[in-house]
Amino acid sequence: MKNLFWLLLFQFILINSYSQEEIVIQKFTAHNGIVNCLTYSPGGKYMVSAGTDRLIKVWDMSNRSLLYKIEAHEGSVESVAFSPDGKYLISGGDDNYIKLWDFSTGNMIRAIKAHKDVINCIAFSPDGKFFATASSDRSVKVWTFPLCDLVHVVEHLDLAISVAFSPNSNYFISGGEDNMAKVWDAKTGKWVRTYNHSAAVNTVSFSSNGNYVMSAGNDKVINIWDFIKDKKIRELKGHESWVNIAIFTKDFKKVISASQDSTIKYWEIDKDTLEVYDLETKISKIRSMCLSPDEKYLIRGSFDGTVRIINIEESLNYAKSKKPSSNQTIKNGSSLPFSAIFDNSKDNPLQINGVRFKDDNGNDVIENNEYAVIFLDIENTSKVDIANTTCMIAESTLNKDITYKPSVNIPLIKAGGKKEIKFILKANSSVKARNTNFKINLKQAKTNYNPIIVNVKIENIK
Repeated sequence: MKNLFWLLLFQFILINSYSQEEIVIQKFTAHNGIVNCLTYSPGGKYMVSAGTDRLIKVWDMSNRSLLYKIEAHEGSVESVAFSPDGKYLISGGDDNYIKLWDFSTGNMIRAIKAHKDVINCIAFSPDGKFFATASSDRSVKVWTFPLCDLVHVVEHLDLAISVAFSPNSNYFISGGEDNMAKVWDAKTGKWVRTYNHSAAVNTVSFSSNGNYVMSAGNDKVINIWDFIKDKKIRELKGHESWVNIAIFTKDFKKVISASQDSTIKYWEIDKDTLEVYDLETKISKIRSMCLSPDEKYLIRGSFDGTVRIINIEESLNYAKSKKPSSNQTIKNGSSLPFSAIFDNSKDNPLQINGVRFKDDNGNDVIENNEYAVIFLDIENTSKVDIANTTCMIAESTLNKDITYKPSVNIPLIKAGGKKEIKFILKANSSVKARNTNFKINLKQAKTNYNPIIVNVKIENIK
């Protein structure tokens, strides 16, 4: 096939945690255990954290000091929520209880054994008349506030993980281990519709205008749905592990997500071409996250008990300054204008993302039985030998009609030496293979943190 062009999308993640540490306003140990939940008071003056140490802690954000703490539950405190007027807190734990607290005093008003298993999430209706609880007993329950009378009980086929109300309080949405996000009528408790995922749904939310719904979970995907037209409008992919939290900004033009892959991503979803930036990368695993009401700060809680306060504007500016140009076009057989120094001292693989095959009309295509050869020239620029380097193509990024050699293990690259790695992509279908993006991961063994240089070259289509 003649006159083919390659559109190459290169994005490699080079970690500079020191520079990102400088952007953090403050880091402190909040709990002796996992920080399960973080939430701001409606006015933004206070923040509340909850952890596996059975404690709820209230923080004065004007000076970032501990105001008071509550020994709240017999076990881990899984969730806590402010009432819309900021006068009350409701918490839920793995003791199956919900507890109502006077925020001004920290005194408990009432406690109810609400579920038969762990209470994973609590959400207030914006009108302040109801709150909902999601539990590992598979049920989602709606209660009156402040009397805590049970109004509705709805169910998932497996653990109920998350719950949120629409801005007008007419609907609530729940996510579960049954791979579904379900929308319910808040007045009647009747099912309205279901949004499907391929794995557990960890987080659900409505946009501030109520027109959009967001769901994300263990399939690593963030889906955005048009609630009015009942259709998916965005599918955000980029996390390497399950997504724990995803938050709309107030203008619903941006999404901030946190993942088990230890990254926080900032998605600009209002543009024709989706832009995504890493606000934080590979520092520590993230369990909880909240956005300040003025949207200037992002607060995240970790599995190690620490809380980090991140200046969003500064972190975003830093991320944009580090992001390389993503669009380059070359002809077959050319050497790519790409040579990366790869320092694996943080045990994070170099990623070369997105070679795409195109014909003269701009269609993604490799004809039946045609193939392309991709070469990686790996040069050891250090003064010591490097052992056990692995190159692989991420299978999930390839069209099913493409076959390839999945991985190459390099037992040894001597100091100053080079190795050439070859990948072959071949179309094996009578139908033109489309969307043939792929991603190459390059990773060294943990005992061999040494810088190397990677050069990329692509042979002609055969």
